[in-house]
Amino acid sequence: MTTRTQNLFTPVQVGPFTLNHRVVMAPLTRSRSIQPGDIPSDLMLEYYTQRASEGGLVISEATSISIGGRGWFGAPGMYSDEQVAGWKKITSAVHLKGARMFSQLWHVGRSSHVSMTNGAAPVAPSIDPQYWLDSNPVISTPGGWQKPSPHRALDISEISGIVEDYRKAAERAKAAGFDGVELHAANGYLPDEFLQDGSNKRTDAYGGSIQNRSRFLLEVVGAMVSVWGGNRVAVRIGPGGTWNHMSDSNSNALFDYVAAQINRFGLAYLHIIEPRVKGNVLIVEGQEPVATERLRKIFKGRIIAAGGFEPDTAEAVVEKGDADLVAFGRHFLANPDLPKRIKLGLPLNDYDRKTFYTFDFHGYTDYPFYEQQRDGSLSDPFCPQLGDSRFYFDSRLHAGAACVSANASLRSESKNRALVLDAFDTLFNKRDYAAAERYWSPNYIQHSAHIAPGREGLFNLIKSLPPTLKYEPGTVVADGDFVIVHGRFSDFGLPVNWIAADIVRIKDGILVEHWDVIQDEATQEQSKSGQPMFGSTFATYASAR
Repeated sequence: MTTRTQNLFTPVQVGPFTLNHRVVMAPLTRSRSIQPGDIPSDLMLEYYTQRASEGGLVISEATSISIGGRGWFGAPGMYSDEQVAGWKKITSAVHLKGARMFSQLWHVGRSSHVSMTNGAAPVAPSIDPQYWLDSNPVISTPGGWQKPSPHRALDISEISGIVEDYRKAAERAKAAGFDGVELHAANGYLPDEFLQDGSNKRTDAYGGSIQNRSRFLLEVVGAMVSVWGGNRVAVRIGPGGTWNHMSDSNSNALFDYVAAQINRFGLAYLHIIEPRVKGNVLIVEGQEPVATERLRKIFKGRIIAAGGFEPDTAEAVVEKGDADLVAFGRHFLANPDLPKRIKLGLPLNDYDRKTFYTFDFHGYTDYPFYEQQRDGSLSDPFCPQLGDSRFYFDSRLHAGAACVSANASLRSESKNRALVLDAFDTLFNKRDYAAAERYWSPNYIQHSAHIAPGREGLFNLIKSLPPTLKYEPGTVVADGDFVIVHGRFSDFGLPVNWIAADIVRIKDGILVEHWDVIQDEATQEQSKSGQPMFGSTFATYASAR
């Protein structure tokens, strides 16, 4: 298998970036943002961090550029400062894994419901009553799955405002730390609705001829390029795609023209969905990647192929030269370590369609890494070799299986995880000691060979370190009243960084107890507080809290 997949694991230049491999995480709508507000969540942070790999490319899920562009309940946005802050945590974590991340910008057009657009009618190039009367398109809304609301045709004077929404979203993506942006122009969303004559019946400068129908897409790409430069902008198209009631009378001519026209921007890549898939379902078994093969002859830059690929067919399309990279959706969803599994020929986890668009961690962050399946160890973004560490496995076991709070809900565990991340950021990075006091109990119990007892001991240690100290969280596991964080301390005046495993106990919304071990310094030394360190006493002590 390693020999058969050698092309997928050769370096490739994408825009200004050199990637180590060509296995791309496709954009995957997963509905896990914080509501209301469409704010990227800590659960999303864990999900993307799990799937980032050294030298890999991650494309974010489709991200709404405006309230009027929303159409999927639970999808994140890129139109508020709170959303930018949420995304910034995710891009930082992805970069720590050595990966690059592009933001896919999204306006759903007519594929929406008034409950998602603050009561406004969805917009489209033209009115097609059959679309909202058809039983096939369904919209994820706060009230469940519903038919789309009746849409209205955009006035020509409104189009420039939507182009400007894309430009502003591109600016926010840059502020959020992304490496580039991708325009979602497929699957029957607004740019695709302008392109295809099954949905575009306009008679003005944005309708009729292929040139006119392509005008909106080209203007949006131009706006995004004005923010990022061409080599950090990409476009996703779906030639011949029929999802969302789409059709065109001459699809080949249309997408040949689009591919030729976007050559002038010097894009990072063109992302092509094969017509053998409809939405997230393979509808034509055995069909070759025909769209990629055709457009390779026209588009001059990098091509990412998507839609129904398996490891062997992905290798084949790259070896043939029709694509430079391959995006995996369903398999990346179910295999956080997908590049490793493909490279080593390891078996893949099965995906569960029932959890694609639900709202908790099931079918999202609980798919196992291969090492977890093999021996129960934990893969970690900062130190993968911890899977072989007996100490780390024992500490997770004690903090997890031996110390589960039977009454803790999934919601409280999510809150606990967020609480600890906020507390650590406030103290270690922001150095706001007054604000930090609200996170730590005055009677804080410290188990550490490195930190003096109590809250004062912790705060005094941080005060003694240079202001350049930076803390970066890695894997975070919440289990009942306990949270375990594996993170890195850097820039504090020593020749090496510290990687620490911290377990904290939470009671009534504050941190009340802490176990600490610095990696490679876990000895039999007693803690300064006299409290027991990790070992045979931990489980008994913690379970008797």
